[in-house]
Amino acid sequence: LAAQLQQRHGVDPSAPAGPAQRAGGGALELVELLAQPRRVILRRAGPGGRDALQRATLLLLASLLLGNLLIGLPLELGFGLVGWVLNGTLLGLLAAAGGGALITAGWRVAGVRSGWQRSVIGAACLWAGGWLCLAAGLLVFALAWAIGEPGVFTALLSRWRTNPQGAPGEWAALADAGVGATALAGVVLASAFWLAGLAWTLAAWNALRIAFGAGPLRAAVAGAVSLATFATSELTVTSSASAALSPLVSICSASLAPDSSMRVDRSLVRR
Repeated sequence: LAAQLQQRHGVDPSAPAGPAQRAGGGALELVELLAQPRRVILRRAGPGGRDALQRATLLLLASLLLGNLLIGLPLELGFGLVGWVLNGTLLGLLAAAGGGALITAGWRVAGVRSGWQRSVIGAACLWAGGWLCLAAGLLVFALAWAIGEPGVFTALLSRWRTNPQGAPGEWAALADAGVGATALAGVVLASAFWLAGLAWTLAAWNALRIAFGAGPLRAAVAGAVSLATFATSELTVTSSASAALSPLVSICSASLAPDSSMRVDRSLVRR
């Protein structure tokens, strides 16, 4: 397998580690994953092994930390940013574990037996890059919204602290009230990041196909099965967990803002 990867794709998994590899799944390899997903995925998921699994796990952890940091920066959380990043990373790890299981099941349904280590490595790389693309778009949108309506996130967090169970209603009220031109421009720019993320995901999925030695038809079946099971499980989890998570929303929203006595009405923000 290593010889085939080196001959066909110029990837030598047995070669000495370069700077990106020695970074232990850090910033350099994360940038390489975003720029050249095929190279990183073939290097990690192609041969598999314990070392590749550890590096892929660190790569996923680094992407979750960075992504939650990017999303939390425009929210004016103050010292609550630390809790935001840690809580978001923990939830991201749980979501990545579930998503990885669905991706592995999709490949198995398609008739591809890649082994659990290589499947987990591939899923970790796929989740890491896709999460960063999503986080970058959310960062752009949140920045544009904060610029157009200064203090909007402080107002939202303040109202969530006083009424955590009404958090979904707050989003519905915002949708009815509409957003300004700056926020709409942020949506357009964020959509560009998300479209680029979609293209990246397709390229990464193709890299997984090559690493697993599967044909295009099996890759398409695996992708369709993974998407279908993910959509079904997402609807089920969302509908059943909304009531169970309300105490967690109360705890997190209370820890995000520095002053729980501050209450800002959104009409004041608009003025």
